[in-house]
Amino acid sequence: MVDAACKNHIFRQPSLYHTYTISQRNNPDRIVNKTVEPSVHLRSETPPNSKHTTMLKCSAYRFYPKEIQVTWIRNGQDVTSDISTEDLYDGDFYFQHHSYLEYTPTPGEEVFCMVEHASLPRPKIFRWDPSMPVSERVQLGIGALGVFLGLVVLTAGSLYYKRRPIVVVRTPSTVELQSRQETNLNVNETLSQEACM
Repeated sequence: MVDAACKNHIFRQPSLYHTYTISQRNNPDRIVNKTVEPSVHLRSETPPNSKHTTMLKCSAYRFYPKEIQVTWIRNGQDVTSDISTEDLYDGDFYFQHHSYLEYTPTPGEEVFCMVEHASLPRPKIFRWDPSMPVSERVQLGIGALGVFLGLVVLTAGSLYYKRRPIVVVRTPSTVELQSRQETNLNVNETLSQEACM
């Protein structure tokens, strides 16, 4: 807490490169009583070499103060097993909290992540939606569009190839060339004999 008798206080965090000066005249409660609401994201991850098919991750970002409570709820019941957490310091007076739930999905099951923090008037509840995330839907749509365009180009090329006029270019074989040469020789001999007569 800020000592009210002192005019200025200098706070140094060993992990920070900044020095923060708080003056009683400049509202000393600015940092001490500040609360910042967390930004929460709920998503699934598939960990490598895991017996569980899915790991749900409920992440709270950029909040202050550090104290936060993340609770998992499955079908209306608090989950107490298969949970791990991780707290991180951002380096700018904000914090991150990640809570992981090892989860094997079953049809009709509902899973929620409930976040409680001093900045929130009441707990925020986030429902896990097992449908495909937007980024994966976009990737799937782009892939399907690529396949469709490939089929269109293939069909157009096939139609062009089949409808083009067929031109038969006949090239003489060596037997035909020899017989023509013999015919030409005979004609030339006949013409030269007639010319001599």
